[in-house]
Amino acid sequence: MTRVGPITIERVRGTRIEFYGRTLTPVARVVSAIRHRGTIRETGIEGRGGGVAFVIPLEVVEEYNGQVRILPIKDATCSVLRQMAIVAALTPVVAIVLVLINRWMRRG
Repeated sequence: MTRVGPITIERVRGTRIEFYGRTLTPVARVVSAIRHRGTIRETGIEGRGGGVAFVIPLEVVEEYNGQVRILPIKDATCSVLRQMAIVAALTPVVAIVLVLINRWMRRG
């Protein structure tokens, strides 16, 4: 478990699933942030809190006939979002280059 301020990053194993002599154990990363506050006053106690957690699947550990295999889980959503961010970052650059080429060709 790693703690960075109010953020906790933890690698956890899920419930083992057994079928046909195989045992599968899911592994995930949990990123959580919790904030709480409490006040003691003469008239009573007051408190509030909140938190958020993200669970990121990492791999499945397969055990069969005494052998252990680690099967990584490809996060397709993350891959698509990364590609969209790259396209969004490059689109203005390409547009500026096209405008400059157009201006250069009109002058020449």
